[in-house]
Amino acid sequence: MHPPNRVPVDLAWLVVLRVAAGLGALVVPPLFWRWPHLFDGFLSSGIQIPYPLLYWIVPLPGFGMRLLLLLCMIAGLAVILGLCYRIAALVLFAILSYHFLLDSSYYQSTTYLLVLLTGLLALSPAHHLLAFDAQRIPPAQRGRSSGLFLALFRFQLAAVYFFAGIAKLDADWLAGHTLSVMVPQQRLVAMSSSLLSPHGAAVVMSWLGLWFDLLIAPGLLLRRTRTFAIGALLLFHLHNAHTFRLAHLPWGMLFLATVFLEPDWPRRLLKYTPHWLKLPPSPPFRATPRWAVVVAVLYCAVQTAVPLRKWFYPGNAYFTECGFPFSWAMRSRVKSSFTQLLIVDKQTGQKELIPLSRGMHNMQARRAQGDPHAIWWLSQQLATQARRSGRHIAVYARSEVTLNGSPFTPFVAPDVDLSQADFPLLGVPSWLTLQPLPRK
Repeated sequence: MHPPNRVPVDLAWLVVLRVAAGLGALVVPPLFWRWPHLFDGFLSSGIQIPYPLLYWIVPLPGFGMRLLLLLCMIAGLAVILGLCYRIAALVLFAILSYHFLLDSSYYQSTTYLLVLLTGLLALSPAHHLLAFDAQRIPPAQRGRSSGLFLALFRFQLAAVYFFAGIAKLDADWLAGHTLSVMVPQQRLVAMSSSLLSPHGAAVVMSWLGLWFDLLIAPGLLLRRTRTFAIGALLLFHLHNAHTFRLAHLPWGMLFLATVFLEPDWPRRLLKYTPHWLKLPPSPPFRATPRWAVVVAVLYCAVQTAVPLRKWFYPGNAYFTECGFPFSWAMRSRVKSSFTQLLIVDKQTGQKELIPLSRGMHNMQARRAQGDPHAIWWLSQQLATQARRSGRHIAVYARSEVTLNGSPFTPFVAPDVDLSQADFPLLGVPSWLTLQPLPRK
């Protein structure tokens, strides 16, 4: 078996991804202009909850954010045409990364996946075929993808499914408690029968979802099982689209699953079409340098270690949030939170109880109320603002969280002044509850 950097691979699959990425960059920004709340919910509220160590990333002033959308569309068009591709794709990657990293309370695994795939696409030779740049690249420098980028794309998609399955190795999920809360009750009743109660239907769905996530990537990679795996993939994502009313995720994942097909699948698809629709032949093979292989291995190592870190933290990561983001634990829990901040003036003793969600966008508030870093950061900000006005305050949290239908559990120690507390870069804060209360 040849190493991936020396395997010639048709570039047709990469051209399809390039065009799809560019189309997305063209279509999405106009939606933000039509429905501004999709883009600047936290901008209008003036509340930003940054990621740890990324406090320096702030929104652009004035019309800067709108101009960024325009730049995104220009870069998307250039990516589609393969014109100044490397620069345009890197600009697109930078814009997506910037928007993703602006506010931790808007974290979505799907957005994180798009950022990673856009970065891989920007470094790939997607402009060596059916692109304006292909005419300007010297023939000696043109070549098929070595197979390394195909392996990286497949690895990244396989990691998403695999770690989504690992995340389901949880007592609540395996017992059906999570889906009993997540899936509408009428849907569970419709799936039940004389032999299966609604909760029994939730248990069956839970185990099927677990095995699907763990086995779908190997099934798609192996030619013998690929046809069956494609059928299972269609059934799974169409079921999710209907059950959970998901608009974009199932269709996006179905499209991305094409990386598991033979890399020349677009050429085969256009085999019987008119000549002008057919793709030109791929350029001669050129191996990828060894340093690129080393970088690829390091990338895979990081993408393996980051999702696993939550298993080394004390407590239940589904409850504490510590180690939960970036772990691909998609749709593996149902968490509801309610948090208030008690502000005590140290000089006068005056007390004020305010909801943490005051002034926030709805989506921002839902996540922030159960995120210990968000609670700590907002407490720190309140104390900083008070000091600027000559006041000295203490900030205490009154927070309760329920996980997968468990009883509401106090989330933050009520006697800890969060304005004086620390938040560790790694690990779990000492003032945080580690486990939800047991079920009755």
